[in-house]
Amino acid sequence: MTNANILRRALDNANADRRVRVLGPAPATISRLKNEFRIQIILKAQSRRALRETLDIALADAESNGCEMRRVYVEIDPVNLM
Repeated sequence: MTNANILRRALDNANADRRVRVLGPAPATISRLKNEFRIQIILKAQSRRALRETLDIALADAESNGCEMRRVYVEIDPVNLM
């Protein structure tokens, strides 16, 4: 869960103007898959541009703060959250 917490802090820092709503981190619906625990963070925004800008800044910040980016999966417009 350390990666999720680092990423959440980076998202909060990148989202100072609060254009994006950040939900989580929380256990995924299927929280354990192939013996790995899954955590999800959901982002909501009115503007795709605001969402993308916040996400790009946050991912770069999280990586510089020690987040293992090999374990982070970003899915834009997921079909479902399973």
